[in-house]
Formats: sequence, structure tokens, C-alpha cells
Amino acid sequence: MATWKCTHCGYTLEAEAFPEPCPSCHQPCEFVDVTCYVPACQDTGQDERLGKPHGLEPTQTKVPPEK
Repeated sequence: MATWKCTHCGYTLEAEAFPEPCPSCHQPCEFVDVTCYVPACQDTGQDERLGKPHGLEPTQTKVPPEK
């Protein structure tokens, strides 16, 4: 499962694929994969070089409700 971050509002979620539109800002945004792929960031699960989630601690994610 990947960690995705909205480039518009910073919303971050864990999912197989990013949603359209963004569940937070409801815009058709681009999502960046910020999943950790290097040993240096295994503690947080997110690659901080790609930007921290706005309004969330590095280990927190918002998960949209199941439909």
C-alpha cells in the first residue's frame, strides 16, 4: 500500500491508488507518492524529503470512509 499526498492541500492517505477528486479539498488534484522506500525513513513510513503532510504528524494519516 502506498502513501499519497495531495499537491493542492497536503491531504495524506494510505491506499493502493490515489482518489479523484481529493477527499479533503474536493479538487481534481495531483497526488504524489510519499511512501518510504529507503531505510532512513522506516520509522515514519513517509519520505520527508518529499514533504511532510500538512496538519498531520509524520506518522498520522487520514483515511477516507469506506463507501
